[in-house]
Amino acid sequence: MTAFTASVCRSCGAVAYPPRRRCRACGKTGSDPVPLEGKATLVTFTRVYNLSLAFEERYITVGIVEFQSGARALGRLAVDEPEIGMELSCYVAPVRTVGYETYEGLWFERPGSPAA
Repeated sequence: MTAFTASVCRSCGAVAYPPRRRCRACGKTGSDPVPLEGKATLVTFTRVYNLSLAFEERYITVGIVEFQSGARALGRLAVDEPEIGMELSCYVAPVRTVGYETYEGLWFERPGSPAA
């Protein structure tokens, strides 16, 4: 399983996901990795109905969450009725399989739910 990380600027402490070489806030280089893990808050979400024929689902739900570190990330929601502001936990799992290729990504679910 792959771990996803953000970066924290050594100069100003700004958090960026995906990780960046140069800080957008202060423009300096030098950062440290921080894992995208723990609890997060749902900022916004949408359902995507116009999927390619490679998807077996009728639609997928994706959302943007904000982690306690301040990093924001996009991922699939494993929640039937998402609500903005709800607390979610994060895990990494396959988001799509095409032939023999499996693509992993971020999934968000209610804390305490079993990870897929």
